[in-house]
Amino acid sequence: MIIGSKNVDFKRFLKFKKKDGDHEWHMIDATIVRAHQHASGARGGQEKQDLGRSSGGLSSKIHAKVDSFGMPLEFIISAGNVHEMNCAYDLIDTSINCEYLLADRGYDSNDLRSELENRSITPVIPGKSNRVIPINWDKHIQGA
Repeated sequence: MIIGSKNVDFKRFLKFKKKDGDHEWHMIDATIVRAHQHASGARGGQEKQDLGRSSGGLSSKIHAKVDSFGMPLEFIISAGNVHEMNCAYDLIDTSINCEYLLADRGYDSNDLRSELENRSITPVIPGKSNRVIPINWDKHIQGA
């Protein structure tokens, strides 16, 4: 696959998995990539391009999972208005298991915690401030 080629599927280019590495911890997070004002309008529409409209304009979101050394394991690209939890299950649903999953407050969910514990993965995710029952999490591992 040549980067400069017109036929490059950017999703396929970014979606790869690293089989070797340090899998004690996996970390997931997402970041917004703003699109140029003229970015929409290609064949297939905004959904095919993973563009979403939010208060800041058109954007895409890159969801990533990395290993203990920060080496990339998997990427998912979605529209910018898609919440991080919508892609969290896809990021953790791989054959490579880890001992701990580190994430920020955006991934705080009882369902995600249960799913991780069913897979024998310890969630290291701080609880949101509006939780009725506070969550205990290992602040030493997360470096908080």
